[in-house]
Amino acid sequence: MGKIIAYHLPGAWGLPSVSPFCLKLDAWLRIAGIEHESITATTPFGGPKGKAPWIEHDGRKIGDSTFIILHLKETLGIDPDAHLTPAQKGVALAIQRLVDENLYWAMVNDRWNTPENWPILKSTVLGGIPA
Repeated sequence: MGKIIAYHLPGAWGLPSVSPFCLKLDAWLRIAGIEHESITATTPFGGPKGKAPWIEHDGRKIGDSTFIILHLKETLGIDPDAHLTPAQKGVALAIQRLVDENLYWAMVNDRWNTPENWPILKSTVLGGIPA
């Protein structure tokens, strides 16, 4: 197995990253027991999809937490969900899609559209992003 370098957005509030997708990848790597090096990206736009997270593995850059996890499952043969029944895998996928596609937007709305949150988030989340 080649070295895995995971790039993520900066952390805040005791979290290793402010990005839920970076946190998703980080959690999956820990659950799967995959050794990796985490690097805080100097820009969120350095990945192949122009966003974080992304990894470097075996000379390739792979972006998008879902695609990264699929790539690592296939190339490393590690699947923490292998013991689940098809029904359990279906429930897990439904929950993942709910979080990735729906609850994420509720978080985004709370971050950026709640006036009292803006001053805190502007400096914490955007403070490290170059103009």
